[in-house]
Amino acid sequence: MAGDLRRCVAMGPAGVIQPGSNWDYMVNRSLYAGSGTPWARLWADWPTMQPEADLAPDAGSGAFRVASLDSQVAQANADGRPVVLTAYRFPRWANDTAWLTPEQDATYQLEDRKSEGADSAGRKSSSYKLPADLSANGAWGRWIDWLMWRYNRNNPSRKGVVTALEIFNEPNIQLWPQQGPSLDPADPYGAGPLTIQRAVATMFQTAQSIQARYAGEPMLAGPAVGDSTSASRVRTAYSTFTRALLDELAVRGFTADARFVWTHHNYTDTEYDQGAGSQLGRTTNRAAHVRRLLTGRWRGWPSADVNAPGVWLTEGGARLDVAAKNFSLTDPAAIRAKQAELIARNWDRMYLGADGAGIGMVSVYLFYTAMGFDCGLCDLGGAPRPSYTSWGRLPAIQ
Repeated sequence: MAGDLRRCVAMGPAGVIQPGSNWDYMVNRSLYAGSGTPWARLWADWPTMQPEADLAPDAGSGAFRVASLDSQVAQANADGRPVVLTAYRFPRWANDTAWLTPEQDATYQLEDRKSEGADSAGRKSSSYKLPADLSANGAWGRWIDWLMWRYNRNNPSRKGVVTALEIFNEPNIQLWPQQGPSLDPADPYGAGPLTIQRAVATMFQTAQSIQARYAGEPMLAGPAVGDSTSASRVRTAYSTFTRALLDELAVRGFTADARFVWTHHNYTDTEYDQGAGSQLGRTTNRAAHVRRLLTGRWRGWPSADVNAPGVWLTEGGARLDVAAKNFSLTDPAAIRAKQAELIARNWDRMYLGADGAGIGMVSVYLFYTAMGFDCGLCDLGGAPRPSYTSWGRLPAIQ
């Protein structure tokens, strides 16, 4: 049983990209309060907050977005709501793609951005390309330093306080490249050696070195692993990535402490009711599996005990279309009721069951839902769904 399980709702990146949108904390305050949700997850979108390389984020054309994020964090603080802030994407000036015209971008390094034969229109954005320099002195390191100090409780000029800074999002799915060049020179889409874990390990080291300057404030969080089991040149299965990253960190002698929490996403666990007592017979819970992979290998939150690592689930939920497909439902009311049930069952499994050992946070993604990713607790216009009610009935422990 996870007696200190935190309950969080994650906003969407558009909350800072488009201040005042449905994913702005300010727009969602009443929904947080009405559902008794203690934690908020917000985003810091680097490309739109710092469009110019030679200007600080609060001094360039993205300054209005910085001001909005300042206000959102400060308001969450005033509401007594701790904040997880997720650093998101890379400006093109920072990852050497600014020179690409739209026509060039459409054909650039496609083997790392889409599956072979897929339409290039669906390629990964250039904003997900890893910068070559991920050191503390590089652009990404300076960005993380800027965020860490701006929202640091020890900063007398702070604009708000972030409890944890999650240093990127779903690196095994979104970032590229995931692999080195194909081992078959005749087939650029062929498999190559896995490399994503090296970049992420460097980012862990860089963030930890910056955090040390600020006496461990705020907490660090990552790697925010997407829970997919798909494996290709463009995405890495969660278990493969987790093992590879732990291996790479061990080789480098990296040691986390109680101020660094491992984060994971668990849509699949929720949507397929995975774990003990699964309605679909899918008894392997992926969040619990990650925690087993960490045991004996990761010293981090809450106590730097390698035998008792903790995990925060910083994103998750149940999409209506996936719930409908998984449980053969067609009636809209039944689909919404199933979403509510699945979210509650996921919470109960983490809070009451053995699968929840070491799990310190459960999150759902969005109050106002999104058209292309329909997992919100409310409809597009904000009308509460049954899942909002069931979520609000859950304990508000922390």
